[in-house]
Amino acid sequence: MAYYSDEAGKVKKGIQNGRRLEAKSKGTAAAEGAAPSEALIKHLQRVLSAIEGRRVSREEVLRLRQHSVGEAGKTGHNAAWSDEHPP
Repeated sequence: MAYYSDEAGKVKKGIQNGRRLEAKSKGTAAAEGAAPSEALIKHLQRVLSAIEGRRVSREEVLRLRQHSVGEAGKTGHNAAWSDEHPP
């Protein structure tokens, strides 16, 4: 916290925080509903088709949703196990 002790440190920290916020806002375009590129869709089709051993359609790829780790619901065996074995 020594950087807050003088005016130069406060200015420098303000600039650093501003850059971080700017970079964070640039990375959220996909989360805000921006359409994925056609190249990404084709890549996902190939990868998912290889994993599943069947042809995955473009529509299936577009229906996919990303779930963050924090949103995963705990149900059944996993919930009981995590309750019995906390971190």
